[in-house]
Amino acid sequence: MQHGFQGVFVGHHHDDQIETVLKRIFEGAHWSCLVGLTQETWIDGLRILRPLLNLTKKELLKYLEERQLIPFEDSSNSDQRFLRARMRRTILPWLNQTFGKNVQSSVAKLSEDIQEIDHYFDKKITPLIDATKTGPFGSYLDLSKHLFSSVLEIKYLLRNFCKRYGLNLSREQYRLCAVAIDVGKSNQIFEYGGKKLHIDRKHLFILKEKQNKKEKWIYRINEKITHASKDDSSWKNAWKGECRVKLPTGDYQVIERKDLPAGSRSLNKWWVNHRVPACIRDIFPIICQNSEIVHEFLTGKSFFQKEIMEESVEIVCRISSIQQSC
Repeated sequence: MQHGFQGVFVGHHHDDQIETVLKRIFEGAHWSCLVGLTQETWIDGLRILRPLLNLTKKELLKYLEERQLIPFEDSSNSDQRFLRARMRRTILPWLNQTFGKNVQSSVAKLSEDIQEIDHYFDKKITPLIDATKTGPFGSYLDLSKHLFSSVLEIKYLLRNFCKRYGLNLSREQYRLCAVAIDVGKSNQIFEYGGKKLHIDRKHLFILKEKQNKKEKWIYRINEKITHASKDDSSWKNAWKGECRVKLPTGDYQVIERKDLPAGSRSLNKWWVNHRVPACIRDIFPIICQNSEIVHEFLTGKSFFQKEIMEESVEIVCRISSIQQSC
């Protein structure tokens, strides 16, 4: 990467592929992991190429011998303290002898079939995951309008979605997540290694940790805006970090939900009825007037009994880091 090279060739060959797939089978890995090694992959932005993957070690050694080239031998390859060496020297020969045939070819065929299945799911799922919306609060994916053909498809999507955010759930957690999405459960939280996946009515959320300590809302009130009607908003519109609304002329306070005055009307029932995800209800600000809630941005609800008059104020709220807003 420092020299701007296009990639790195590595020497994995066909025998390495067999050992990798067989090892993952015995480990109980997810079926998608049985793809094994691939001709090309990316690791932390670095392109890895494996041009020798279809050649066996025997074929490579023959090629070198014919050209009187002496390969470097890594002594750890024959040290049976290591699992790979034991598979190479003991396990695979025992399997071949016990089954009465070369199991390597069967493992290779299994890997090829899995690669085809994985490619099929990847083409179906990747466009969905690419529709993820990212903003200052984290990322969310709306699956409410997509009809999945099976729970298997949902689990594949979940694994790839979580992989993008470094979240590795257990096999059982993925099953429960898939069921939660399939039936449209609300307020489901799955955690592993300090990271959380929120699922709410077929929406997936990965929220930034402790964003309230690093960021805060700043707002501006533009007075005497002439208009015909107010602007509605919702949490999806405001996910990029800006909310705005036009209200009748008056004095307003922009506060967080946790700072609402005692005795203020509860918004929970309203949000439940309007299917607002529970995990984001404390993220967006609320506008008050004389200690009473007059507007919330999650549904765009304004608690005014009369129509907005021509003369009004526009309230614009933007998320900003504390350092930037000082």
